[in-house]
Amino acid sequence: MNWIWENRTWLFSGAGIAALTLLLWFVRRLRTAGLRPRSENYTEGARVENASLSGSPIASGSNISQTVQNIFSPISPTIAAPIGETHPTPDEIREHIKSLPPYGQLEAAENYAGLPVHWRMRLYGVDKEFNETCSVNMKVSLTDFLAIYCDVRTIDCPRLRVAKRGTPVEVSGVIERVQAEGLVITLRDARLVFLDE
Repeated sequence: MNWIWENRTWLFSGAGIAALTLLLWFVRRLRTAGLRPRSENYTEGARVENASLSGSPIASGSNISQTVQNIFSPISPTIAAPIGETHPTPDEIREHIKSLPPYGQLEAAENYAGLPVHWRMRLYGVDKEFNETCSVNMKVSLTDFLAIYCDVRTIDCPRLRVAKRGTPVEVSGVIERVQAEGLVITLRDARLVFLDE
């Protein structure tokens, strides 16, 4: 506490806030780096050995061995989303979490993980990640602190390269996590549609 008091002028000046913002950005990058695949394509396979098969026009007999490779992109393509916003909205999530005691906020935030959502938002920012993937930051309103993040490939949504801040979008996805008393919501398997197209 003494250190904060002795350095309050520097800490709350523009340089201190910039340093704190940079530190938070770096921590976010480290936390999300472990969630990202090492390459754009992810290979998953299945192997069946010593199986018996009958009635197939392709193969029959016993002791059949087969390896099947399934190559897919881990990020869903950007396609048109269903019409109609789902509940809870980002504001409802934030207000619910804020209404709880601090201990209950942690568990409540975890309970939102896995919930499918479809929300109308405003584009706030785009950060290039790896290959053609961008981390997209959206807000309910541009003056709000609540931020929604998701990864979208520009090859699937080329409009991201030229869209302006404030452009209305619809995002569909699944809540991956809720953090900071509901002020940061991260989505996975996100699909983005620009409403002014």
